[in-house]
Amino acid sequence: MTNLKDMKNTKLLKSAKIIQPTSSFHNQSKDILISDGIITHIEDSISAKPEYEVIENENLHVSAGWMDIKANWREPGEEWRETLESGSKAAQFGGFTHVIVSPATQQPIDSKNRVEYIVNKASQLPIHISPLGTLSDKYEGNELS
Repeated sequence: MTNLKDMKNTKLLKSAKIIQPTSSFHNQSKDILISDGIITHIEDSISAKPEYEVIENENLHVSAGWMDIKANWREPGEEWRETLESGSKAAQFGGFTHVIVSPATQQPIDSKNRVEYIVNKASQLPIHISPLGTLSDKYEGNELS
């Protein structure tokens, strides 16, 4: 896995097919210049400069960030298996910008405190994370969470 600190700040994607139905560029192959994480130019051809990290692959596609609506991450309760931080890094590298975490953790997300724990911790992470809470306390079906 590439360390983000070692990557150049400007990336040039060459001949990337754009998949975005609401864009005028949908289904077109274009060069895309990205500076500090922001798309600055989309053109038929952009000349590479030495300071650019050039990314050119056969069948290179780009799209808006993806959303995972039910990630089974292990925090809270089994942080030794996976944390919100490790899960968010994996999601980010996979193209996901928003993840909804399942309440099926060792300590179910069944209280205001557990929801706030995830929301607060997620605010420091590179993607948007939303906790999904249980309907009943401890999944027992006796009391609402």
